[in-house]
Amino acid sequence: MKENFTSKFLMQILSICLLSSFVSAQYISVSTNYSKEQLVRDFFLGANNSSCIDISNISIEGWEGSFNQKSFGYFNQNGSSFPLEDGIILSTGKANDAPGPKTFLQDFYESGWDGDQDLINILRESGQNTNNILNATYLEFDFVSNLTEQISFDYMFLSEEYQTNNCQYSDAFAFLIKKADGSESYKNIALIPGTNTPVTSTTINGATDCPRNIDYFGGFIGLESPNSSPTNFNGQTKVLKAVANVEKGVKYHIKLVIADHGDRNGRYDSAVLLKGGSFTGNVDLGKDWLISTQNALCLNETRILDATTLDATNYIFSKDGNEIQNSTDPKLSINEAGFYEVEIKLKNGCSVFSNLTVEQYPNPVFKTKEITVCDYYLTGDFEENLQNYIEEIVANYNQFKIDFYNNLTDANSESNQIFNIKFLTSENEKTIYIRLQSANCTPIIEPIKFIKNGLSIANTISTIEICDVDLSNDEEIFLSDYNYLIANNLDGNPRFFENEDDAKKNQNYLTPNQIINSDQTFWVRFKQIGLCDNITSISFNFKQPKRSETLVDQIICKGEVTNLDAGSGFDSYRWLYDNSTNQTLENVPAGIYQVELEFNGCIFTQEVKITEAEDPIIQSIDIQASTITVNVTGGTPPYSYSLDGGTYQNSNIFTNVTLGNHIIYVKSGDCLPVSMNFSLIQVANFISPNGDGINDVLNLSELKNKDNPSLKIYNRYGLLLFVGTEKNNYTWDGKVNGIPLETGSYWYNIEWTEPNTTRKVSINNSILLKNK
Repeated sequence: MKENFTSKFLMQILSICLLSSFVSAQYISVSTNYSKEQLVRDFFLGANNSSCIDISNISIEGWEGSFNQKSFGYFNQNGSSFPLEDGIILSTGKANDAPGPKTFLQDFYESGWDGDQDLINILRESGQNTNNILNATYLEFDFVSNLTEQISFDYMFLSEEYQTNNCQYSDAFAFLIKKADGSESYKNIALIPGTNTPVTSTTINGATDCPRNIDYFGGFIGLESPNSSPTNFNGQTKVLKAVANVEKGVKYHIKLVIADHGDRNGRYDSAVLLKGGSFTGNVDLGKDWLISTQNALCLNETRILDATTLDATNYIFSKDGNEIQNSTDPKLSINEAGFYEVEIKLKNGCSVFSNLTVEQYPNPVFKTKEITVCDYYLTGDFEENLQNYIEEIVANYNQFKIDFYNNLTDANSESNQIFNIKFLTSENEKTIYIRLQSANCTPIIEPIKFIKNGLSIANTISTIEICDVDLSNDEEIFLSDYNYLIANNLDGNPRFFENEDDAKKNQNYLTPNQIINSDQTFWVRFKQIGLCDNITSISFNFKQPKRSETLVDQIICKGEVTNLDAGSGFDSYRWLYDNSTNQTLENVPAGIYQVELEFNGCIFTQEVKITEAEDPIIQSIDIQASTITVNVTGGTPPYSYSLDGGTYQNSNIFTNVTLGNHIIYVKSGDCLPVSMNFSLIQVANFISPNGDGINDVLNLSELKNKDNPSLKIYNRYGLLLFVGTEKNNYTWDGKVNGIPLETGSYWYNIEWTEPNTTRKVSINNSILLKNK
């Protein structure tokens, strides 16, 4: 035994020296330098157990690469917070990738690294999916238990498949045991304590969507604290124990196997870590004392842990890793929660082990023993559901069975349980009793006082006048603008309702923006700081001003002024132009003017526009012989017309106009006229090109003194025969291309623009051509 212990000690020292240069003390260390015999005999079995359990035919198989890279090896706590001190790691990836921190996803894969048929068989027998079983690593050996009929070892399962939303995928592992003579089939002992459920990342899981057996879940270590995670896995179980019943002196074969399951190309690696020295004979102390199994310690309760074992010489008890008793007494009094372990030394020098997890029902944590309640529906008499106040009274309420009673006698006897507390209008406070109980423990009973709180107090609110300022027959109001009137020290925003019943029931509340078209009352539900809800009403008086019927838009002549009169019947006037308060505004030029007219306590702002009349525009003057037609646009019809300053007439046609220069005047209303000069050119009404020197040609050479002159001659069919130009001196001799035309009537069009103006003159008439 001494040689084995020395060998193990020297190897551990060597391992620590090799790893200390590159592994931080807050992370586990891994070494793949040990032989398979060393891993099993020196670490898994341990020197103290070598005479109690005989081991033979050791084999470890998995992946082995260059530079001593393997899927199995030795791990050490290395001063980190990892729960296991040291032992063996079996991985579906590289064992050397296991140390923390959590910096990358372990998903090693190598083609040809197969699964394991024994694992496939046990999965199939349990009805589980066996697709994609690959990357298997297993440890197997024969053993004989010389002293006890039960063996056990401690382990943890770690996986990258621990994701906060993974409820489906899990790598497969099993701890298989059978008699070595082949007389029985493998049995899986990697089970959730007290059940036949295999341990996987889905059967022990803290995921939000699928929490299962969370008492055994160690947490999402790598996901929650990647930099401080002792390992490079996302999550892990707590320390679990595999237990098997055996026959003393009979050889058994055990196989510990893990493999990737369901992932293509070996993604999301997992590992099983076996606690060093934990493969021992085991004493059964019974089921753990857990809250989840209703077997935990009650407050102020003491129980006896009995580890009595035949041929024992000494019992070493420890709690949470600290020794608490070393004696020949096999019993230990326990009155607090903890992880209790016992090492039992036997006469032959061997040791057997056992442990027990002890939980204790908690003390209730009272947040308050006085509850303030409100008459929520403002009915005077009311009642409250007590279940609504449990969380407000007890912080850890979900760890107890909680009932309420009217008095202490009922609470002690569990009779006449109540579910509601009732208040009459005259009652201001009531005391009831809360009973909290854990399993069969002595109940905790405490008085709880319920105090009826006062109602919020509304201010006196006068009727609010709302003016229809735009005379649209309605007005939009924002009820929240009047919060300040409702009460002082408001707690939150009041709500508004159409009627009192809705306000009391706090239902069908209105949006703050409302449109009113008559007097209207709204109901308000409000709350002051420290008081209960109350209701009050707020009323609005819808009022309308009026407009002036005498104040109308005006048109004045350019440069003139006028007077504005708002008319009588108003309480006050204010012209925004000069802030004058008279009924009239005098001598104002063109512009936009506003006046505030007060009536019925409201003010209507009326706008009036004064514009200058536009001058009319003489577009053209058409001349037909001695008749002219004046064409006008713009200004304000009707127009009046004058020729050469004579009497104005309403007609735009003047007859018997003499030859020579003239002026046309046009007025719009009583404003100053606009004018246009024009000339009446003498045009002969016939020509006879016979060479006698009398009326031989149509001579319009005067057009050369006009702008844009035009002379065109047409036959009665509209065919253009002659165009006047400076070259032909705007003179026509009754010929076309030197050929005399036939006697007959022809038509002419004469146009020009008077110099220095844009005024156009047009003359259309006929001319008689007489040829021999």
